[in-house]
Amino acid sequence: MLVVAHRAPRSAEVCRAVADAGATVFEIDVQVWHGQLVVSHYLPLRGSRLRHDGWRFAVGWSERREPLLAGVANCVPADAAILLDLKETQVGRRDALVAAIIETLPNSGRYIACSPLGDDLDALRDKGFRTWRTIGGRSELKAVLNGGELADDAVTVDHRLLSQALVERLHAYTATVVAWTVNDVKRAAALREWGVDGVTTDRVEVMRAVSS
Repeated sequence: MLVVAHRAPRSAEVCRAVADAGATVFEIDVQVWHGQLVVSHYLPLRGSRLRHDGWRFAVGWSERREPLLAGVANCVPADAAILLDLKETQVGRRDALVAAIIETLPNSGRYIACSPLGDDLDALRDKGFRTWRTIGGRSELKAVLNGGELADDAVTVDHRLLSQALVERLHAYTATVVAWTVNDVKRAAALREWGVDGVTTDRVEVMRAVSS
């Protein structure tokens, strides 16, 4: 079963331990700042200078100094793939993020882009990048189910949306269904029984359980 490490650690030693537990893909949240790719979990609140990560908040970009993607990526073992979770939501910033990925990253197969936004994925796939379609809610799920076969390599789905029947339906659109973020061993085992091909998790115990 494919194992994706949620939010790649920023230490090479910890990344190696996570890889030893079974992770072969490391997810990194990526945004753009002055043309540079940065790692940030903080998302903008519409109509506000506030940015949030769950219940944590920051004001604008000046309050925080997000690390560059290159530094975090260097911590990931060379034989592992890196899943770029595209976090920009505004049209202009989305375009800038896609352009920065195309201009600065090699489309060698190591980097995979994931997003619910098909236009962004199409642009990256046209340049040789692998892509996963993110499904985080009912509207995104409906859009996929009402469309044709996906050009993306996988769908990555909020595990709370999934049922065995839905996993079977999604396999008609793509060969690979990945569930996120699964931090319970029993839930991961149930998803595997339903035919899920991979899980994204924060927990080493889940990694070991599904990769054994």
